[in-house]
Amino acid sequence: MRLKLLLRIILTILVIIVVIIGGLFGLNAYSDQHPNNRSINDWNKLNPLAPTHEYYVKTQKPSKVEVVDKEKDFYIYHYNQTGYTKDGKAKNIDYTASKKLKQHHYLVVSEKSHTITSYTEVKQSDIPTKAKEKL
Repeated sequence: MRLKLLLRIILTILVIIVVIIGGLFGLNAYSDQHPNNRSINDWNKLNPLAPTHEYYVKTQKPSKVEVVDKEKDFYIYHYNQTGYTKDGKAKNIDYTASKKLKQHHYLVVSEKSHTITSYTEVKQSDIPTKAKEKL
């Protein structure tokens, strides 16, 4: 009797785990098919199974400067550039910064679920060869 109860509990737990993992894979697949669906992408950013992609960019002048509060000297700088993966594959990258970035510096930009999550300045020597050739 106790063994049957234990087997039922284990089976129930396994079914729940399979359903959760399947849901996470499904969410990621749906997000990939609908990159402009903001709410799905926001949920998918929390998905541990969603990959994070890194792109290398060379900073340029901002494409747009948005004034948030002129009195407090607060602006949002919009950048639209071509980024490259470590394999040299190109992608258009849109990101923002709360300060004006120095031009002709190198960044690695992290993207998860069609949303830029962070950027970090890197040395040119740290950029993979195939990406460096394109920059």
